Amino acid sequence: MLNTHFQAACLLCFLFFSACSGNETKHMEKKYAEALLHYSAPEDSLKRKALLFLLHNMDNKFGTDPMRCDKFVERYRIVYNLAERKDYDFKHDYLTDIGYPPVHEKFIPDTAIVTSQDLINNVDLAFEAWQRPWAKHLTFQEFCAYILPYRFENEPFCNNWRSFFIRELQPFTDSLQQNGITDPLLVCDALATRFYARTAAYLSPLPYIKVTDYYYYPTGDCNKWNILIGLAGRAIGLPVALDFNLQFARYPGSHIGSVLTNDGRGHVVSFLMNLDGTMDTYVYDGVKIYRDEFARQPQSFINRFYSRYKSRYIKDVTAQYAHHFNMKSAVVPLPSKKWKGDLYLCSFGIGEEIVPLCCPEIKNDSVYLHDLLLTTEILFFFGSYDKAREAFVPLGNPFALDKSGTVISIFNPGERNDSVVIRRKYPILYDEYPYFNQVFQASVQGSDDRMFRNAVTLATADLEKIRSYYEFQLPEHQRFRFYRYLPAEGNSLNLAELHFWTKDSSGKNSLTTSYYTNKNAVDTAALNKLCDDLNSTNYISDEDKWVAIDMGENTVANLSKVGVLPRNNLNNVEKNALYELFYFDLGWHSLGKKTADDFVLHWKNIPSNAIFLLKGYNAGVQERIFMNENGEQNFW
Repeated sequence: MLNTHFQAACLLCFLFFSACSGNETKHMEKKYAEALLHYSAPEDSLKRKALLFLLHNMDNKFGTDPMRCDKFVERYRIVYNLAERKDYDFKHDYLTDIGYPPVHEKFIPDTAIVTSQDLINNVDLAFEAWQRPWAKHLTFQEFCAYILPYRFENEPFCNNWRSFFIRELQPFTDSLQQNGITDPLLVCDALATRFYARTAAYLSPLPYIKVTDYYYYPTGDCNKWNILIGLAGRAIGLPVALDFNLQFARYPGSHIGSVLTNDGRGHVVSFLMNLDGTMDTYVYDGVKIYRDEFARQPQSFINRFYSRYKSRYIKDVTAQYAHHFNMKSAVVPLPSKKWKGDLYLCSFGIGEEIVPLCCPEIKNDSVYLHDLLLTTEILFFFGSYDKAREAFVPLGNPFALDKSGTVISIFNPGERNDSVVIRRKYPILYDEYPYFNQVFQASVQGSDDRMFRNAVTLATADLEKIRSYYEFQLPEHQRFRFYRYLPAEGNSLNLAELHFWTKDSSGKNSLTTSYYTNKNAVDTAALNKLCDDLNSTNYISDEDKWVAIDMGENTVANLSKVGVLPRNNLNNVEKNALYELFYFDLGWHSLGKKTADDFVLHWKNIPSNAIFLLKGYNAGVQERIFMNENGEQNFW
């Protein structure tokens, strides 16, 4: 086995050295001569090859200042402890109560901070990890790529992270070996479960801290969590990489995820993968999947256009996911037969953002798209890069592919005879789901008893997925003095708006405000937030079981409907806010501005067969393309 590894090492190092200039090679070998001398004995030849792999790929590596980041550890401790409070809203309350620390990272080249002894310790402990029973199947090339590296991205350099995780995880690894668990997939799953159970709330942006500190307070963004579990995995012999997409297929934004690069069967799997072999599509629903490697890679478009990846360390690994997902190729007509320049397959990001995904092959007036990860219908268009404007520009209108790679729609706008009901400018986010789901199966009840001892249920929320302002339409009923909004058993009150509407003799709806709850003490100021027509003010309570209205002793009014808007990220249409609607036709064109007079917008005279974008001028910058489907918006 050693001879096989040695031969692979020689080939690997030849490839690595050919990517470096002679001057770079000499400089690195001179700077780290002590480490090379340490592995000069014949029996250390493989470790020397591993060290050379690091030396010839670390000249362009850097991280945040490890000394400066120490002062943020206390901030992480505070945030992590706050995460235990169920009623704490990190997006709003944290900013108000504590304030975000300034994120002005100072970066230090690895060559200025990593010593020869650091590299020696790293190599020795990495080889020990390679001897774990769940790591022995790895080739030397896999070992160098996914066990040996001393960092993932630009996290602060930490010279003792391997020994730290070996010590912290020793009871865990001892238990695995005592129970005969050597399958990498089972080890991966057990480690992921262990770390996931300790992870607190998502909050961004926060500065980096050392991974050995972050281990105790794992909160923040996905990058930091993935680096944590990635380094922990490598320390105990799991070949871990960070894979990412540039843009989701049917969702705004991108994502990064930890992956096990070889599960013992030659397959890449996610750290959040199910043991039955199915993979969470959310993380990898991105058409093209890329990997941040430690070793230099051939130049690609991603290095040119994404500031975060302006290096030579990114690799397209989409084809490695063919075991899990529907992988297809497609042939699409060239948008312009006269086009001779570079062509990019693009998608829409947030707002008007154009996101290039890959460089397709052009041949015989056709565009060949290879290795597309198709988990759903996906919207694309072709674009070019305008050097003068330093921006991507469309060469054709959007087209949609289905799971088979077949073009099913081309969005060339038609006549302006359509209309659409618009409820949001951005799809609902994962952190909003808990609040919107609390409206599901909530009910509106009437009673002549203030505490609703003989309550009559008038309506129940009948939509399982409520994503915007929701109205309970009440049937004709006997008049009650008291009405209440009652969440389903186990749900709490997390509401931005709650409106009780009556109908006067002329049939016009009017809003009535005189709220109380099941508690004796009434916080009038807090309850008034429920009827201020503002998406940004919330009534939050785990103690209140319901909110009611007293119609008065001699009321003759009859309740006609109840409107409710859950706590949200301010992307629902807001009353009295200004909006502008655009449609896409080789660029964005305005359909005019409108001030919302309700919690939905009714827009008429819009083109058929078009892609739209709603821009808001009162709050937030989150905006996402949608299409008009039977008079309702449907986000891509």
